[in-house]
Amino acid sequence: MHFNEIEAIEPNTFSNLPSLERLFLHNNRLSRIPVGAFRDMKSLRRLRLDSNTLICDCHLLWLSEMLKEKQTTTQAAATCEYPVSLQGKSLTALSFDDFHCKKPQFTEEPTDVDVSFGGTVYFSCKADGDPEPEIVWLHNKNEIIPEEDARLSILNDGTLMITEARDSDQGVYECMAKNAAGEAKSRTAQIRYYGDRGR
Repeated sequence: MHFNEIEAIEPNTFSNLPSLERLFLHNNRLSRIPVGAFRDMKSLRRLRLDSNTLICDCHLLWLSEMLKEKQTTTQAAATCEYPVSLQGKSLTALSFDDFHCKKPQFTEEPTDVDVSFGGTVYFSCKADGDPEPEIVWLHNKNEIIPEEDARLSILNDGTLMITEARDSDQGVYECMAKNAAGEAKSRTAQIRYYGDRGR
């Protein structure tokens, strides 16, 4: 797949190819490699990403760490094009500090919410970081998976929305912000009910 002027690859393009031994992507126009692009490639022995336009910022930290872990089994060539200070340097030669990552820091944390039974609850959570942190919510220390309960959803700005509040929603809520540089946990918050339970 080299010399094809490829500009982008999707996160799962090469995942789940356990028998693939050699992947040549050199001499393309790739500037970013999505997280997990080479997941479950257990037989990979050679990977070429040189002669691309790789931007060696925090978004590529995961790849640098993966290549360092696999140095004994996988021969890899991947060099930076940007920033200029890292031009021509191998990804495996870079340290954590070279990527200028910023661990997540909260700009807004959840607070206790008063709600009547059957009402809608909103817990806010916002965080900065580089790369932009992913927001995950915990209820009584267990990760909330919105797909498992239609009443729960995580909005685009990180807010947790709970509709039709009920007894089982009581307990401790906290949000976690995660990125390649690390993770942070917010203070905890609870739902307080008022009025007639009605159920």
